[in-house]
Amino acid sequence: MSCHSFYQLNAFQFLQLFLLFCLFVLLIIDIAVHVTTRWRSNSLSATQGESKNVANLPKAAPDARVSQQRQSEDPISDSKHDDATVVRTYRGPLPVDQDNLSRLDLRKKLSQSTFSHFSERLVFTNKLWAQNTTILQLRRDLLCTEGVSRANAFNAFLDRLVLSNTIWRQREQITCLKDERDKIKGLRVRSVVSLSKSLASHQRKELLTKRLVVDLIDEVRASKRETMILREEHDREVRKINELWVKDYRGIVDEVEKSRLAESARVIQQEISNDVEQELRDELSNCRKEVERLRGQIAEYERLIEGLWSDLHGQENPPI
Repeated sequence: MSCHSFYQLNAFQFLQLFLLFCLFVLLIIDIAVHVTTRWRSNSLSATQGESKNVANLPKAAPDARVSQQRQSEDPISDSKHDDATVVRTYRGPLPVDQDNLSRLDLRKKLSQSTFSHFSERLVFTNKLWAQNTTILQLRRDLLCTEGVSRANAFNAFLDRLVLSNTIWRQREQITCLKDERDKIKGLRVRSVVSLSKSLASHQRKELLTKRLVVDLIDEVRASKRETMILREEHDREVRKINELWVKDYRGIVDEVEKSRLAESARVIQQEISNDVEQELRDELSNCRKEVERLRGQIAEYERLIEGLWSDLHGQENPPI
């Protein structure tokens, strides 16, 4: 509702601005018409003064050719002036045109009256527009008030319904409270009767409780002594177990140390054997190389011996 009235108010303001602009344009047109009529009246008065001056001058003899030329020429009207006619060719005295002046005054009055009527109509339309807008706004307000009244009536009905429900619940609670009150009264009576009965046996109960407390104290002391004895025995057992565990732990540590030393000795022995084996392999390879070298030398010696033997004894086979 408020948003629609806001846009309608803006449209109304725009229409007012447009009407004011139209009024301003019409006012400018009226001023222009007034200025033109004033200028025309001044020009007419000037032409009338010139005509009077020309009439006061002495008349010359008319020339036949000039008279014929004047008769042949037609009066030329100025196209810019619609209301007043100025003859340019005729130089004689001009009579004053009272009809033209009266028509100008009438036209000016008519233009003023039409402008005034137009402005009055604009004002009336503006007033009617404002009244229509106020009527529409009042109708909307009436609808809003009716809606609000209906909502208020519905809310009042809901409030009455809720109130009746709360009253009914409170009545139910009141009845429940009354029943509880009666029950509490009966319980109080019963408690009073029971207290009166219990007061008789209260002293006996006190004696019994004293005896019970003494017995409990004796039992607690005995249980404390027993717990102390059991705690000492438990501590002795824990110490024995701890000693046995320390012995076992030391034996295990010794065994682990022995196994670790044996493992390290085995590793060292393996390393030594590997080193000795590598050295033996190297020596064996060197010996093999030396044997090969010696075999080569022996073969060379044999060839030399064969050569020498063949040279000495011919082609006989050598003794080797």
